[in-house]
Amino acid sequence: MGQHCRVLQIVGYKNSGKTALMEQLIQAFSARNMRVAALKHHGHGGAPDRLEASVDSERFSQAGAMSSAIEGDGVLQLTAEQDTWSLDELLRMQAHLEPDVVLVEGWKQADYLKIALLRGREDEALLSQLSNVCCALYRGDINDEAYVQFIVRQVEDSHGYRFI
Repeated sequence: MGQHCRVLQIVGYKNSGKTALMEQLIQAFSARNMRVAALKHHGHGGAPDRLEASVDSERFSQAGAMSSAIEGDGVLQLTAEQDTWSLDELLRMQAHLEPDVVLVEGWKQADYLKIALLRGREDEALLSQLSNVCCALYRGDINDEAYVQFIVRQVEDSHGYRFI
């Protein structure tokens, strides 16, 4: 692992727009010739459904991700199994591919810099449960290119980002 890669989490409740924002960020970083890896946590209980996982992996690949993995209940859709997978273990695996940035969807309680997505005002209580939130957006904001470019610039400047 000759270089360190930045880690940015995208967190929020189900249907808050996390996967859509991940796609937009992957496209934006790729357009800047940055290598992007994507990790998604299937947090809805149980192992990820293979069809659902392949659809999301394909979305990330089509957006320009060099690598995509989905984990849930100890099943990693690369396909490898063990009792559980920690985010740090998964990040170390991704780091071997030497991306410039790893975008992480989920793992709300991990300690990396986060963008919190809110479906509406009813989700604002989530912010008090999270650490290292650098930005909070409502679901409708993710279609605003200015927000995406702001996030990309922040990651490029590496202010406050934890590296692996």
